[in-house]
Amino acid sequence: NMAVLDSLTGPSNTVSLTTGRNTAGPANGHAFMVGGSTDKFVSIDVSDTSNLSISETFTDATDLDGAKACAVDDALDLAFIGSSSDSKILTMDISDPANMSKTSVLSSIVHDENLVIDTERSYLFATSNGGLRSLSYNSSGVLTSQDTISLVSTGGRGLDINTSTQHVYAVGWSNDAIQSIDYSDVANLSIADTLTDAVNLTEPSAVAVDATNDKAVVVCTDTGALVVIDISDPTNLSVE
Repeated sequence: NMAVLDSLTGPSNTVSLTTGRNTAGPANGHAFMVGGSTDKFVSIDVSDTSNLSISETFTDATDLDGAKACAVDDALDLAFIGSSSDSKILTMDISDPANMSKTSVLSSIVHDENLVIDTERSYLFATSNGGLRSLSYNSSGVLTSQDTISLVSTGGRGLDINTSTQHVYAVGWSNDAIQSIDYSDVANLSIADTLTDAVNLTEPSAVAVDATNDKAVVVCTDTGALVVIDISDPTNLSVE
């Protein structure tokens, strides 16, 4: 019995939304979004879900052009933003969501659609030029590229992560497949398994991992179906 509590208009061409700190600290109760071609990064106060408000709109035409994805490290008060048009990943200080600042930029990163993060190990993963790129970062958010591995899909991809088993899951609509990528050695990524299923996984575009129950839910663009994948063994994926 869902109900709309409040709505808020963000920048046009908004393409990614991620939650920030939900427990304590200055960023308590904020969500963050990027604005694609509008070159914007927005912090939204969601502490009162019936009265959403924008804390700050950060605009940067130099480094935020075509920003498509963001990921947050709550403990370090950092946000990472992938800018596809500029081939960059930015690090933002979000310790004060009303006064955010850019702290570093990693250039020459051909970034596609998505970012996922392992905050326990300070790893970031980005879809990159037909593959998956792994990066590490320090406490200041300075990024270092570690490895890149090719994926079967060259289309727009969805990513999610299971930090318990240290696997990233990737789907893409140009191939009817889901892949598990082992990042236990972040500098030497490896494909744990590739499940191809033209009947059930038709044009998959997004994936969400339920690590507690060892499941991944895949959204298939062609059919509109939600497909549940058993990921209890990342080397032997199966459709339930």
